[in-house]
Amino acid sequence: MEPPLADCSELDPKQPSLSYKDLIIEAIQKSPQKQATIKQIFMKIQLLYPYYREKPDQWGWKNSIRHNLALHDCFVKLPMIKGLSTDTLHYWTFVEEMLNPEN
Repeated sequence: MEPPLADCSELDPKQPSLSYKDLIIEAIQKSPQKQATIKQIFMKIQLLYPYYREKPDQWGWKNSIRHNLALHDCFVKLPMIKGLSTDTLHYWTFVEEMLNPEN
């Protein structure tokens, strides 16, 4: 007798129905201090949604995330801070009062 087949959703993850804006908001909300670097946003989205971990075109969806951060007024780039390494980091957050369906 053959072993049961794995759940096909694990083999072929489906694209989430959330907009890029909503993916960013979720990633930031789940961050301990409600702020995240672009790299942390990417990593959180990949952790929450296997579709983005497995997607062959990693550049495309990440570029869309960058574009949405710049496009929507609800996202705020916080002042730069010096990281533990030589990197300078920008953290992103969002202003809840500026969230609305038109953005």
